[in-house]
Amino acid sequence: MNDLEKLLKKYAWSPLQIQQLRLAKKHGITLEYFHPKYDWEQLKEIRLAIEDGLDPSFILDKHINSNSMKNTREQVYKISGLARINSEKLKKLKLKRFIILFSFFAVVISLCILLIWKKDYINSMIYDLRLVLVADKKTIGISKAENINYIDFIKDYSKDCELVLPNKKIDKVGEYKLKFTVKNQTKKLSRYIILIVTDDIPPVLDLKTNNLALEFNQPFDPKQNILSAIDNIDGDIINMVEIKNTVDIKKSGQYKVEYILVDSSGNKTVKDLIVTVNEEKKTANNTSDSSSKINSNSNPINNSSSNRTKSNIISVTAVNKVFLFSDYSDASTTQKAALEYGNAALSSGNANKFECNPIKENGLYIGYEIKFS
Repeated sequence: MNDLEKLLKKYAWSPLQIQQLRLAKKHGITLEYFHPKYDWEQLKEIRLAIEDGLDPSFILDKHINSNSMKNTREQVYKISGLARINSEKLKKLKLKRFIILFSFFAVVISLCILLIWKKDYINSMIYDLRLVLVADKKTIGISKAENINYIDFIKDYSKDCELVLPNKKIDKVGEYKLKFTVKNQTKKLSRYIILIVTDDIPPVLDLKTNNLALEFNQPFDPKQNILSAIDNIDGDIINMVEIKNTVDIKKSGQYKVEYILVDSSGNKTVKDLIVTVNEEKKTANNTSDSSSKINSNSNPINNSSSNRTKSNIISVTAVNKVFLFSDYSDASTTQKAALEYGNAALSSGNANKFECNPIKENGLYIGYEIKFS
């Protein structure tokens, strides 16, 4: 229990007296001179005397009224020199308060200037960054990797911040961990996406020819028509080519041979070969009808002007020419074009005669050659 509580408990005090006691206690003044025999105004003068640094004994008389106490206190205060000392203290206190107040306003003004000058920097400290990707994982084919645009992987982001996109080169099948970042002056936010790159490029299948003419009952192996089979991942896969062969060399007509190539990723390539099996040759004289067919021994077709004799032999100016099946719809059309070219040269007097010779490549017929003489 402190001295104030003891006094309040020991004596009966009026509210105004208690107020003076509390003020004295607040200002750190000893309460030993306080007694309920003094009224509240006398207690006030006692308190002020002690606050001024005076010994209040000269006014501790309940018969001295408060006005007399005040006059006496002020005169003693002036005579003792405490007035000058306290005045200097007061000046120092005021100066101290002024310095504190000035410093406070200087700090406030500096902070305001700093806030204006570094507004963007301060905003960046409290600004919440935003970066939302389209998904955690994404799958694309290797054929699209060259034209990939990383911005398409972003659903939303803080537009007023710097956006840093991945710099990885996507040129192989596999998984890639891509890092996307948004950042400002003070902080950054990163997100990741797993990019799965699959093989979507079909293998390349090359055939020696897409159109082929066979003599009746001429041996035919469709594998011989395969030039190459290359896959971007598996490499050379010529042994994986599947062939659907419907050619019947003992029956004239047109057939389709289907070449199917599937790589290890399931990508598929299909190529077709059109095979024409010519009609079986009949034993007959060398007439104009038989000259339009390729015989079984691959003999050339000879044509000459029926009215031209040895005495009428002319200088040959016609140019030999090759007609390929790949340039025409089928073997018969190719042969017809070749014969028309040869006959036209004879009619114009640029040659004496010509031969229409079938030509082969790797054991397969690929067209006709017109030779003039």
